[in-house]
Amino acid sequence: MSHTGSFERLGRLSKLPLDDHAGKLHQLYPDEDAPDCVNLDIILVHGLEGHFIGTWKADHENDKKTVWPCHLLPEYLINHLQPQFRIRVFSYSYDGTYKNSTSRIRNHTNALLRSIQDCRDVHANTPPPPVIFVGHSLGGVIVKQTLRFASDRRAPIAGATCGVVFFSTPHKEIEHDDWKKFVANLVTLYSEDGHAPTTNMLNEIQNRCEILSDVTEDFQSLLDDVSENRRAHVQLESGHDAVPNSKSMAKYLAPNFEVRTMLSSLCTDMFHEYYQRFSLTEMTCSWIKSQQQFQDWQQGSLRKLCISGDLACGKTHLAAYIVAQVMGNRAKNVTYLQCFLSQALPERRDCCSIFRSTIHQVSKTRPDLIKNSNLQAEYEKRHKPDQTHDIWDIKSLRTVWKRIISEAAKSGRLSIIIDGFDQISQKDQREFLHCFEECEKKAGKAHRHNLQLLIMARPDARLDEVDGFSPYDITEQNVAVDIRATVSAGLRRLPSFRAYSTQFQHQVFEKITQASGGVYLWASLVVSDLKHRLHALKQEDLEKELDILPREIAELYDSILGRMKTRSSDVKRILRWVLFRQEALRVEEVNAAVALSKLRDKGERLTEKSLKSKMVKPAASKISLYAQCGQLIRFTRGGEVEPIHDSLTEYLSKPPKTLSKEKPGWNIPNHRFFYLPEEESHGILGNLCVQYLTMSCFGNSGAKLELSNGMGEQARWEVMVRWESKVRERVKEHKFVRYAALCWSRHLQKGGSSLSHRVVTPSSQLDDIRGQKMLEDTESSYAICWSEVWWLFRRWPRLFFP
Repeated sequence: MSHTGSFERLGRLSKLPLDDHAGKLHQLYPDEDAPDCVNLDIILVHGLEGHFIGTWKADHENDKKTVWPCHLLPEYLINHLQPQFRIRVFSYSYDGTYKNSTSRIRNHTNALLRSIQDCRDVHANTPPPPVIFVGHSLGGVIVKQTLRFASDRRAPIAGATCGVVFFSTPHKEIEHDDWKKFVANLVTLYSEDGHAPTTNMLNEIQNRCEILSDVTEDFQSLLDDVSENRRAHVQLESGHDAVPNSKSMAKYLAPNFEVRTMLSSLCTDMFHEYYQRFSLTEMTCSWIKSQQQFQDWQQGSLRKLCISGDLACGKTHLAAYIVAQVMGNRAKNVTYLQCFLSQALPERRDCCSIFRSTIHQVSKTRPDLIKNSNLQAEYEKRHKPDQTHDIWDIKSLRTVWKRIISEAAKSGRLSIIIDGFDQISQKDQREFLHCFEECEKKAGKAHRHNLQLLIMARPDARLDEVDGFSPYDITEQNVAVDIRATVSAGLRRLPSFRAYSTQFQHQVFEKITQASGGVYLWASLVVSDLKHRLHALKQEDLEKELDILPREIAELYDSILGRMKTRSSDVKRILRWVLFRQEALRVEEVNAAVALSKLRDKGERLTEKSLKSKMVKPAASKISLYAQCGQLIRFTRGGEVEPIHDSLTEYLSKPPKTLSKEKPGWNIPNHRFFYLPEEESHGILGNLCVQYLTMSCFGNSGAKLELSNGMGEQARWEVMVRWESKVRERVKEHKFVRYAALCWSRHLQKGGSSLSHRVVTPSSQLDDIRGQKMLEDTESSYAICWSEVWWLFRRWPRLFFP
């Protein structure tokens, strides 16, 4: 194995300035441009005052270049396991002058979690690859804390971790005097090679034993779960842990992989991270903790609580706050499940969304329930090798859900939090509540008290009339606290706002808070709009605006759109994709989609070259979207683009005449310039996806996936890896192919009678029809190309591509 290229690359990495490498993951193997097909992920974290490359480098006078994770480990893995693997190192800075070690470790932990999330394919419907962490010294502590945080947040990395290797990391709860012995041993160990630890290093380890003990105690609870559920051998005291060979590792990974693929057929791990999209301003939503009904629910004495509030009063932010609180401060013997519903997202708009996500969560929290509830048996019964439709339907989900939830309640409290209950139909609401009642009966009198439900909804859901629910209505006083904190935090960060007098600043806070009428969205939109314009507003201009603020959400939307009228075409292109998307859209996908719309609107021929010419440079794509219509969209932590609120879709898709009748006398003159009919929009977007998928670059689908019955296991593995690598390369090279493949037919179905000739020429309509036929022709390379991408995200690897 030649290492010349890797030596050069590692040399360049080692010379990076601290700001360029700290808080990031760096790939050691394979090369960065290798195919994105990974079946094993190895992540290394260096120790206190270590270096992300130097820690792992040989320190022998005859060998100053070898970095063992890069130059030795790959060869060993290839010879013994033969997986497609990736090796990465995490870098962090550790300034000994910082006073708060708890914050430092937490910051490094959050940075590692963010780096892992940023690097993975957030859209893949396949389970993430198994992960092995390697931690040295303090790096081992960071790994422990990372897994603790990941478990609390139900991040995918928690379920994917199959092993941790520690070097010089303390594990037992060590008394203060024992820490001195531990430090003395470290000194002896390092001194043998002539490299004694620094004074700062010794003081840090000795003085922070309480912090490290807390981390160790938290991590121990995870190990108990691992040992019980996965029969893993864990040794944390003196001596060496057993090292599995390839056969024993395969025995461990195979059943674990089967369980993970079964769970991924329900939903993705990313589904449960939705609540983290909402950035909560400090001091907001904390008022809920002082409310007696919420306290009773949290303590278990109140079983069913419905928190209701009017449109856009901040219910979802409150739900996100509650979930973050209970997940971060988990009470013993309490399992929390959560589901956020939204009509704007197809995967979140019915009771099946609740069933899928909560079965998935409770199964990962309590793996023993998978067999006890017959979930595995139901999956195996419904899973067919040649199956092309979804494994689960409402009937099977309902059956499994009642079994697994009632079983879970027999061993402790099970609390379910649902936001946006009014976003699903009344039929689905009744379906879910009926199933919950059935669970209570199955749990029996001895355990039914363990089942809890907290629902967030608008008042028209009328859950206060449902038997057993205790209602809590969000008051304008509750929201006013959150609004003032949000307005203050949002504006005080702006230098142009700080230039105003302190008295005037407080006047702005009060006027916006009072004018909001308890509508949190209205206030946050006003702040967002001011952020865009404040640099050009004099104090007297702002004073005038504060006297004539829009009365409600519709007027505010119209006011913001009025300032975008000069670029209405560009804004409409962006909003059409964002409002009517059928899957989450990442920034780079919106960039390609908008460029696609521009070409079609101008009647220009679509090619790879022409599409690229209309796209904004990747580094500037997010800035460009923000500059065009930043007040009306938001960017999630996962890099996705969403409308600021579901009400924006409702406002822009409502016919002007209908809106005028509903809002007589209201000041909404700009709506007609931005009106986006829903059915017509889906027709336009569907045909744009078709046009993209029939570009000449998709005229060659490459080698087929061909597996024969007589093929050996190794040969089958190699064929599968080649096919997956091929399709992932296609997705990597063509930024919009994932979305187009998953959504073109869904858009056209929703387009219904909306014909493309309403907005384009008759010749374009014929092109659309021809394109659709090409994508439906199973012998066509175009059809194979999009179908392979669809299969990768929807069926692979539990089902082979037919």
